Amino acid sequence: GFIRGHDLEGEHAMEIQEATNHLISVVVPGFASELTRQIEKLSKDKTSAGFENFRLTEAVHAKGINIRYLGILRRHVTHRNTNTLLLIEMVARIIKNSLRLRLREKMRSLKLPLEEPYHRLVVDYLNLVIGTSDQSEEYWNNNIKISLAKKFESALNDEEKHENYPLKDILTHWTTENIDGKLLLFNRIQKICGLKFSATIHKELFTAKHTWLSRGEQPFDDTDMEELIVRVKHMNIINYAQAYSLNLKGNMAWSTNPIYAQRFFNLSTIRFEEVLSLDPENIDALCHCAEMTLRSIEGGLNAVSHMVYDFRDERVIKANHYFRRAIQVDPSDGYVLFQYAQFLDKCGKLELAEEFYLRSLEVDSNNPACLHEYGNFLTLRKGNDVDAEKFFKRFSRCTEARGCAGKEEGGEGGVETGKEEGGERRRLIGVVVESSISRDGSKSDFKHLSALQDDSWRNRARSEIDLSSYSAALRSVADEIKVKRTGEVGNNNNNNNGGNGRAGLGRSRGVEWRGGGGEEGKRSSPQSGRNGTRKGG
Repeated sequence: GFIRGHDLEGEHAMEIQEATNHLISVVVPGFASELTRQIEKLSKDKTSAGFENFRLTEAVHAKGINIRYLGILRRHVTHRNTNTLLLIEMVARIIKNSLRLRLREKMRSLKLPLEEPYHRLVVDYLNLVIGTSDQSEEYWNNNIKISLAKKFESALNDEEKHENYPLKDILTHWTTENIDGKLLLFNRIQKICGLKFSATIHKELFTAKHTWLSRGEQPFDDTDMEELIVRVKHMNIINYAQAYSLNLKGNMAWSTNPIYAQRFFNLSTIRFEEVLSLDPENIDALCHCAEMTLRSIEGGLNAVSHMVYDFRDERVIKANHYFRRAIQVDPSDGYVLFQYAQFLDKCGKLELAEEFYLRSLEVDSNNPACLHEYGNFLTLRKGNDVDAEKFFKRFSRCTEARGCAGKEEGGEGGVETGKEEGGERRRLIGVVVESSISRDGSKSDFKHLSALQDDSWRNRARSEIDLSSYSAALRSVADEIKVKRTGEVGNNNNNNNGGNGRAGLGRSRGVEWRGGGGEEGKRSSPQSGRNGTRKGG
């Protein structure tokens, strides 16, 4: 190999062998138990949707197990449904290789740019594999059985290896009658071979399962097949670029035509899932898949910010699965924790939502987005305006620090400490909250707002508020901000703040404020045209 002749060739070879032995003897058996639990959970579903959508290869790759070890994995599995699902995956790959070989031989013999002969070949071969003829049984017991033994170690047990054992019958080995093994195999072959069949045949097979016997020896016809798609394997960065491009197009169309935008989100999700098939622990792809799945619920609806997700909805369950996987990959990713907290908030799971809001703040206590949304949560969900005000003040100071630091870096002279503080904050709230750190804020905006490291402005953001009495999880916040300020910020009377004291209470999507530093009196604002409050639509 590539290390042949190297001084440490023997040492490297030994390390590779040790790693392989560990994988086969420890990792694979351990994953067999985990996979069985996942399949048992899917088996409880009254429909077969869970099996049809289960991404086996992605789950295997996530544990660092190569597909060629599926046979060894099956040897450690005793659960019937899991055993059958693994065999279907291996058989589908055997059929894929055989079909490609037949297509190449056909191309060499014809040497003509015609599609019809290749369509005919594909249909005939699938009839041989899935049909009910004697030739199909013979093909399974000879060709497929031999190919499985060669390609996948320990793929078959001693009984299945026997020449008289009807291997094809394993497709019916399920603990429930609602699962059609032939349909699962047919769908998997389409996926990995790039075959596209008509919507009519899909509807027939889905609505009338276990009807293969009535379809006869040739369940498929030339008219059932629409297209033979060329599948090209390339670097994951191509899928990444395509996914982001489609996501961008969807975002551009979202405000004007959500239904049209949903098409781009669906295509983007497909690309991101292809990214995950090669890199199952890609947090960015997992979060995008979750967000775009939720967009399919929100599309075309009004008052999205106030909608509640139904946890019985399959799309909500799917989004939850993506979020949980991302958190499992990196439990300390503050952005993912924050996004998941908002998701749980909309699902009505308030206790869990609060836990993840706090976990996100434990990672970074200066995240303005999380401070602001957690303040909203305390006000709107918990009715706790007193503690919410503490987080809104913290949020206001963090955004002010960012804005002022940006001006200093830009060479425009900055903003003097204490000068027009209320007006500057009101400007920042009006611009930053609406465009950067609202629920629709991007990850790049979130990270930029969180990177508040300038000491001159961190000192200005100190507060005497004691948060430790509210939550032990935020003692790190309290330790940081429980510092006597070196100078009181003076009262400002200008057209922007319209009153005395500091902004105290805010709510997202246009902010409602009331006085916090001086008396909680009336505040007149030219922007709102009202006394006492300022509300945005």
